[in-house]
Amino acid sequence: MLATLLAFVTFAVSFLARPFGSLLLGGQNTAMVMNFGIQTLGRYLGAMAVIALVALAFFRESKDVDFEQ
Repeated sequence: MLATLLAFVTFAVSFLARPFGSLLLGGQNTAMVMNFGIQTLGRYLGAMAVIALVALAFFRESKDVDFEQ
């Protein structure tokens, strides 16, 4: 019961805070541009993290192999 009430309170707070965020950021278009910029940055950082983890795993595994056999 408490979890359901907290979920509804969260939705109500976000619904009421959205107009203030729009006023603060200068309108909905500005907020959308900022949101797309943040999404693009997040996708870029996520892709770089995956590439770095794969590279680290590859180098770690290749370090254990004895190539002089």
